[in-house]
Amino acid sequence: MDDQKIERLIIEVEQNSLLYDLSDKGYKDSRRKLDVWNEIASKVGLESGQIASKKFTNIKDAYVSYLRKLRQTQSGQGLRGKFHKYKWADQMQFLNSFVTARRSTGNLPDTDVSGVCSELLSNIVDGVIDDSLPVLADSDSEASTSSQQQRGNHQM
Repeated sequence: MDDQKIERLIIEVEQNSLLYDLSDKGYKDSRRKLDVWNEIASKVGLESGQIASKKFTNIKDAYVSYLRKLRQTQSGQGLRGKFHKYKWADQMQFLNSFVTARRSTGNLPDTDVSGVCSELLSNIVDGVIDDSLPVLADSDSEASTSSQQQRGNHQM
């Protein structure tokens, strides 16, 4: 797909807020959205509304990924590796108020161990042991310690 078609596709989607604005009354009307996608496809020169929708979804996902990388780069941090402005970033700015960053979740607790680790490292260098700092235990050593304790309890 050439650049002119892509730019035309973005412009057409921008003019039809029911395709991206959750508060638009037509957003939940899938039949109406399909008609709009078919209309956009014919204006842009694509075979079907489904192809137009898929192409725009790919463009939008790339833009959201670009925005995520921008947010992760802090001021003064410098760029790690090559980082280029997304080709369609200027045209896709109309989505900025509709794109929300979702909080990622994981199975690990949210703890900031960077301060503890740097303090432990500096103490190791200085030869100081501070009992007030948490100990980052190795799971293998914990398992062997607990199994040794269990064996000790049975021998009594």
